[in-house]
Amino acid sequence: MAPRVKTSASKNMENDASSSTLVPDRGPESKSLDSANLQVQLENLRWANFEPDVMLFLASAHRCRMWHRECRRRDIEDKESLIDRMDLR
Repeated sequence: MAPRVKTSASKNMENDASSSTLVPDRGPESKSLDSANLQVQLENLRWANFEPDVMLFLASAHRCRMWHRECRRRDIEDKESLIDRMDLR
């Protein structure tokens, strides 16, 4: 038996082919609609609230910075204790 082709795969190929082909029939009306849609999307992004995402990023960056600071502090303490034990001062 030959394997059956899924219809969703064939539809996806049709959609991919149609989106990559140039459409010569596009007039100025469709271009103005595209630019209007783009303008609406830009306006939505302009007033979007990104504060929660930024706060999450800053919190993780702060934790990372504090972890590095603590590692450096411990490293310095370890080196100082090693110097004290070896009487190198």
